[in-house]
Amino acid sequence: MLRLLRRPALCRRPRGARDPRGDRRPDAGAGRGACPARRRPRGQARRCRLLCQPGRRHGPRGPGAPRPALARAGRTAVGRRAARQPDRPRPRPRSGSGAMRIAFLTDFLGTMAGTEASICEAACCLRAAGHAVAVVVFPRDEPPHRHWLAVLARAGADVAVLDRADEALAAAEAWRRLAAWRVDIVHAIPMGRFMLSCLAADNRPACPVVATETSEASPRCTWYEPATFPRMAVLDAIVAPCHAVARNLRRHFRYPGRIEVIPHPLRVPEAAIRPLDPARLAQLGRIGSVTRLRVEKGVAFLLAALALPTTPGFCRLSLYGECGEREQTAALIQTLGLGRRVTIAGPFRGAAAMERIHAAHPVMVLSSLFEGLPLALLNAIARGCPVIATDVGGVREIVGDDAAGIVVPRADPTAMSLAIRAIATDPARALACSRAGVEIFRETFHVSRVMARLERFYRDLAG
Repeated sequence: MLRLLRRPALCRRPRGARDPRGDRRPDAGAGRGACPARRRPRGQARRCRLLCQPGRRHGPRGPGAPRPALARAGRTAVGRRAARQPDRPRPRPRSGSGAMRIAFLTDFLGTMAGTEASICEAACCLRAAGHAVAVVVFPRDEPPHRHWLAVLARAGADVAVLDRADEALAAAEAWRRLAAWRVDIVHAIPMGRFMLSCLAADNRPACPVVATETSEASPRCTWYEPATFPRMAVLDAIVAPCHAVARNLRRHFRYPGRIEVIPHPLRVPEAAIRPLDPARLAQLGRIGSVTRLRVEKGVAFLLAALALPTTPGFCRLSLYGECGEREQTAALIQTLGLGRRVTIAGPFRGAAAMERIHAAHPVMVLSSLFEGLPLALLNAIARGCPVIATDVGGVREIVGDDAAGIVVPRADPTAMSLAIRAIATDPARALACSRAGVEIFRETFHVSRVMARLERFYRDLAG
């Protein structure tokens, strides 16, 4: 009781200072409104950075205690509550230090998908290069996934989660925070209707604004309305992860401005970037696919290919990723008689899980009906796995002229079946594809090369 009485209502420690009680009492103050940093498991960083600001309370709410300026996922941080406690501007980097202040805006952070992974990879790589990074999230139907929030917190990025129930108010609050942070670059990922509306707000800071188009849009796509095309004029530039997306921006969106082709940054441990061990060539029938169980991922065509007689009977398939249509996929597996040959492994998270997936499956397959620059293929070729992928988006830029694997037409089970047979029954070809994929990744998609291009692009825009 005495300890509780002595405990202050406000955290008076400097920002980022160590909490001496963190190891002994990791769950203290875990009630409603408590600091998220105090609810982390033992051994993780105790710095009050995630969704916090100086003066954030570390205990239960008491009489007269101010409300937090940034809300937890699912709670609003806009309106009068946020205005009561203004942001404290942080000092800009010293002249000549080379560091920049970069803010990411996104409404994608609720699932374990490729877009979310590309956002967090970019933020983490910039933080590792010494730049200050802030991430403003406008959740859609789901709050930000705890995995991505933890990844950003470990990297030292500042995160704000704003309620988008009132889009105009959310956009105004976002720009108010970015003005207080005094950012040098604002980068929206992905470029969508809501993000373009935010970027067109009247009170936006006077700094360069760019956006990334992550997927290969077409006249049949549903995430862009023709009325949003003129709003792209507010952008200083658009980043395309591959040349296929860049060509589509010119052809479909008629965007006249600057388009910069920069792949998604992807950190892969150097020890993992190597060709297949010859001993694993005896396991080429173990095939993996990192994908979501959604119609646009073409999983039905992949299963139909596996059921064809041209596919070797020793081939086994494991599906990893979000299971939005698990029941429909499981029913299709039973209908095709693939119950013993296909496994729905479900979601995964973290670099360790990615390593286990590629260690268990020497061959990886992508059956998408449309893509941008699929991170699943980049992860595969970096670890020396031959790939079989549909001809969508930037797949040919990853695979090359059938160097790192085989490219097949989309929605073609027969071509997919023949490609699986060609790789699974020819160890020499699989080893050649493995070595070529590692070389392509090192020369084009290695994180050091991608980050150098991204930093040059930012500095060129910032002047």
